[in-house]
Amino acid sequence: MTEVNYWLIQPELWLLIGMGFVFGETLFGAAYLLLSLGVASLVVSALLFLQENEIVVFWLNDWSDITITYGVASLISVVLLRVFFQNSVKKRCHSFFYRNPTEFSFKRSSFHIKLITLLNESIKIIYSKLWMKII
Repeated sequence: MTEVNYWLIQPELWLLIGMGFVFGETLFGAAYLLLSLGVASLVVSALLFLQENEIVVFWLNDWSDITITYGVASLISVVLLRVFFQNSVKKRCHSFFYRNPTEFSFKRSSFHIKLITLLNESIKIIYSKLWMKII
């Protein structure tokens, strides 16, 4: 169980999990569910980073504390994203179902392209830092 605790306390792991969820949201568009899970992972990663560098002392000492924190952060982020983006989802669905089929295109927005580029660069940096820790 100590090996599980070791990996769950690493902020880099939660950062990778969060970026994976955000990347999955950009690819699959799961109605902000994956995005909220990614935001919660990034929050846990930030809390672990602050605790690791002794900037702020938190209660995250065991895998159970981390999973409870992740669950609470996930619920809060789901509710907040639903409240703030619910109108956006309704408008997007309405315009998708009632548009002329000949006008349909698979253009990516500039936001998605920037997000994918940022995630790609972040994964490269984190992978190199993790590799240096292992060696």
